[in-house]
Amino acid sequence: DDANQNLTGAMATLSARQCSELDCGAHGYNAVAAESDRTDSSDYSAVSHGTHVAGIVGASLAEGCGTEGAASGIGLLSVRTFDKTTGSLKKSDLVRACGWVRAARQDGVRICAVNISIDGSFGASYALNLAYRELVATDVAVITAAGNMFSDNDSTMALCNGTFAGKLVIDAMDADGEKANYSNYGKMTTDLFAPGTDIFSTVGSGSAALNAF
Repeated sequence: DDANQNLTGAMATLSARQCSELDCGAHGYNAVAAESDRTDSSDYSAVSHGTHVAGIVGASLAEGCGTEGAASGIGLLSVRTFDKTTGSLKKSDLVRACGWVRAARQDGVRICAVNISIDGSFGASYALNLAYRELVATDVAVITAAGNMFSDNDSTMALCNGTFAGKLVIDAMDADGEKANYSNYGKMTTDLFAPGTDIFSTVGSGSAALNAF
């Protein structure tokens, strides 16, 4: 939700030409065919997760208030893949989102990486893995979450599976530096651990909405 005061100044702005050619808004794209709204809700659910992660990465203080991201100063673009009304995700919408990012990169938008920290329990997808590889081929790093089902990705077919150069699969650790009790894992199919519990960051609904999850 780029209306959040700590994200407003962090959003990259596409030109009118780019918006026309890429069929998007000035700050991103909605890949969900049934809706045009890119904003998030204020509760922590599937449809506000992107705003929370965006704040962790690139939020900037607003008049000294709120929070600042780990890479504050970069430019963010939002790409919606979850249906805001139902909270559901279709693999086809995620593939469409990857295709938009690739097209934007080829159109000159300087996208360096995409965060796709969705649940790894949706099942594997040949089309999505191909979309990831096509992003990497255009010099866009792909960062995905291992999943939140406390399962071994080495023995299951998870949506995030398919570790290769240019793509990272991240497990979650808790505040004590231990593997979070919900996080998926895998010696062969995940790459590293990063903090994933009780992180204070932005949430949806604009204004100064912040919370820790």
